Amino acid sequence: MVRPSIPEQLTWVEICERYPEQQLCLADVEYADPEEREIWTARVIGHGASMGAAFEQARLFQNRFDDITFYATQPWYRHQALRPRLAIDDELYELCFERR
Repeated sequence: MVRPSIPEQLTWVEICERYPEQQLCLADVEYADPEEREIWTARVIGHGASMGAAFEQARLFQNRFDDITFYATQPWYRHQALRPRLAIDDELYELCFERR
């Protein structure tokens, strides 16, 4: 089996430009501020619309990197179940909850 070449180190801005709205597996991550976990540079070893697709690609590198980190270039709110919001004013409250 041919081992894949190691991807180049990219800045976070370059990663977001190349892999918009994707799930990522990253290696050799350098943080701008380790306390904030803000990525400065990293190697993209897997990417895709799902974490499973990204992880499948990253498996080829599992013996070459000690740490693999998972990130996404899409906003986190898209991963969460969205709940509808409803503003209830006095009139709607009376219609819904007042006893008749």
